[in-house]
Amino acid sequence: MEKIRDAVKKENNIIGTFYRNCGVHYREAESAEYETSPIVVVHNSAFYGYGGYESATVYELFIDGNGKLLCTLNGEAGEDFDEPIGQVQTEGLLEIAHWLEEHGFISADVNDDEIVVCEGCGSDNIQTQAWVDPNARTFIGTTGIDRYDNWCDECEDHQPFCTLKEFKERMEEWWNSLDANQMEQITGCRQDKCPAGDNHQGFAETCNEWWENKGYDEKRKIWKEHNDC
Repeated sequence: MEKIRDAVKKENNIIGTFYRNCGVHYREAESAEYETSPIVVVHNSAFYGYGGYESATVYELFIDGNGKLLCTLNGEAGEDFDEPIGQVQTEGLLEIAHWLEEHGFISADVNDDEIVVCEGCGSDNIQTQAWVDPNARTFIGTTGIDRYDNWCDECEDHQPFCTLKEFKERMEEWWNSLDANQMEQITGCRQDKCPAGDNHQGFAETCNEWWENKGYDEKRKIWKEHNDC
């Protein structure tokens, strides 16, 4: 919970998790939406259904004037309400922390070169065959480096693995290789809306900002859409 609080403090006490607002409440400013937002379960005895539990989408994290960390939630009936972060169930806190890591608000606990992902799509929903001591039930080692020892649930196929760092670098190399017409098609930004005579510098900066504001899974989705995956 402290990692979440520290992240909110750094953004002037407000982080939007549905809209891309920081430092100002989403009701006070027009902001673009994220493609994904954390969904959590909260407990409050005032809730009538499900024994006081309710599932909701997190719209915002903020610290109020009394220093209390709160989250603005959008409930099943479509209403917005504020709840102390302590009312969020443990799985929901982990979901919020993961979302903040994915979007660069907090640093992950492990390095990207220590995480293994599918080389074909970048998913970490993967499995590999391994040697296990059946009596001690301890892991001994993987069976080898053959791709057929590996499985990716997202690809539904045997795939080689790589590190998360390597896959991120691969996506960045792809993005940096795009020409202006390709960027326009992917981002929806218009070249003719940029000032004339700047040699498309403004357009490139706008597109790069659009890309950098995407989280890992959002970038991966875009990469897959344009790389026949």
